[in-house]
Amino acid sequence: MRKKKIAMGIVAASLVVAMGIGGTMSYLTDHKDATNTFNVGNVKGKLDEPDWDTTDKNDNGIPDMAEDVVPNQEIPKSVNLTNTGKNDAVVFLKITVPVRNVSFVKDDGTKEEKKMQEIFYLKDIDDLVTTHANNFDPNWVELPDEEEGTDYTGKTRTYVFGYKTRLKSEEVTSLLFDKVQVKNFVENEIATDDLQKIYVDGYFIQADNIVNSNGIIDTTGDMDAATLSEIYEIYLTQNGKDSKGNDDVVTDDTNNTDTNTDNNDSNTDTNTDNNDTNTTDNTDEDKSTVTVVIGTDLNAGYYKISGKEGTNGGTWSLKAPDGSVIVGTELVSTTKSDYVKLVDGMELTLKDSVTCYPASASDAEGNLNSAVQAWLDKQ
Repeated sequence: MRKKKIAMGIVAASLVVAMGIGGTMSYLTDHKDATNTFNVGNVKGKLDEPDWDTTDKNDNGIPDMAEDVVPNQEIPKSVNLTNTGKNDAVVFLKITVPVRNVSFVKDDGTKEEKKMQEIFYLKDIDDLVTTHANNFDPNWVELPDEEEGTDYTGKTRTYVFGYKTRLKSEEVTSLLFDKVQVKNFVENEIATDDLQKIYVDGYFIQADNIVNSNGIIDTTGDMDAATLSEIYEIYLTQNGKDSKGNDDVVTDDTNNTDTNTDNNDSNTDTNTDNNDTNTTDNTDEDKSTVTVVIGTDLNAGYYKISGKEGTNGGTWSLKAPDGSVIVGTELVSTTKSDYVKLVDGMELTLKDSVTCYPASASDAEGNLNSAVQAWLDKQ
């Protein structure tokens, strides 16, 4: 007899920031893609970026608010989670920020010792531009035991937070942070082709009947770091995630924030590719397969399907809204990818650690999988 798994889900997004000589800050995020939602069991949620304005009056592909950004400038960029399911949920956010070997320059021009450090501040809306520190909302409890890279010996550092109260259906968390500030560091210390990424992942787990060796974990009232860490560990263990909280089944990278940095003239150029969304599977026997319904579990749009890094690839298949097969079994790998246009009602199945990334229309059009293109031409 199969054990029934605790209901849980994951959504994710990542903020791409790129800096270059004479460049601009160009977050090419699609807010709809940033809120892609996956439903596992009875828990459903979404991740939002409510303060991001994609207005682009000069139609150059760069949001107006993101053009000609310089070091120390603050960019409105917030994140919260919404419980869109019927059950109460305990929710978590994981923030992964880049770390580089740079020399921070103080406001008076004094250069500090070159060292491995984060290159962004995540700040509260009321923080002054001269407040050079992270400032997270107090409704979110930091979980230091779940974090990695705190010794700054690698290229990333993760922050993990749990929301201190359970989230009821349709409730929205407070914003973990409201804006991002680029540190002022010495020019040329980060190469222009050194891409940086800030990843934001949201996790949801049912709030009721989470059990440990002592019985049901109390999720009523305010939860402390110990309680939230225990629940977070249960999430990771059940879903086969590594110590970083990375999914070992399927990842759908939505809202990547690729950052290419060269502080030579202190301008920033940001390129945002996608909105990061990870999914976990809901079966005990086959943890390498995920099926989603377009319009219900995943937003319609253009996507790129390929094998996950570190694997030999896998397969995918696609059904039309009427249940007929569009693509039977298609092989993909890290070197062989397919572009698809997904419409509401389609059913997409990914197997063996296949990744699914939202893609731009310009990249996908003319390069669509032939079977998908043929089906679309008939509609």
